[in-house]
Amino acid sequence: MSNPHTDTSHKHLIIIAHGSRRETSNEYFMELSHQLGSALQGQYQEIHGCFLEMAQPKLMERVEQAVSQGAQQIDVFPYFLGPGNHVLADIPELLEQAQATYPDCRFVQLTYFGASPAMTELIAQSISAQTQA
Repeated sequence: MSNPHTDTSHKHLIIIAHGSRRETSNEYFMELSHQLGSALQGQYQEIHGCFLEMAQPKLMERVEQAVSQGAQQIDVFPYFLGPGNHVLADIPELLEQAQATYPDCRFVQLTYFGASPAMTELIAQSISAQTQA
């Protein structure tokens, strides 16, 4: 099995969003993923975005890419607001498949975006900024 204490040179982050029929929405998410790569510089060897459905690349494509680049641990961050079926069932199922395919790599599903303790403050700031004239 893999070492749970791998250094960042073998640690990858995949940020997964739902995906949209609207290409501009997918492009926005991929740009956000790129910006997070800069913000998290030094914590991961590589950071990439992907989609659960309706757009490419999919999670397994990113997993294959990371493993081919030597990833020993892949953290997966669900870019979802709530604990719906995708977060609670679909993503864990995909990670189980990935673990079976790549048993020497450690897969970690991080807590979904909406569960962040800072979420309430972010929403309040956004509303206040838009309503204070």
